[in-house]
Amino acid sequence: AAFIAASREAVPALIAEVERLREALEPFTDIDTEGCEDMPEETRVVIKIGQRVTDYTTRLIHFRRARAALSPTPPADKED
Repeated sequence: AAFIAASREAVPALIAEVERLREALEPFTDIDTEGCEDMPEETRVVIKIGQRVTDYTTRLIHFRRARAALSPTPPADKED
């Protein structure tokens, strides 16, 4: 009974955390839909902030995973 009560108390905080994380991922969900749909997942992403260009280890797959994480339905498996 104590476990159930503790679990019920934790649910609102967990829901709030999920919502916070979803909001944090949201800006990344459009990246690979802007003309990059046909590019391989391992395509490197170069980030420009003002006049500074930085080549991180970020790849399109990272943005696609963010979009998939926010999707209400899981993506279909790709055929190799």
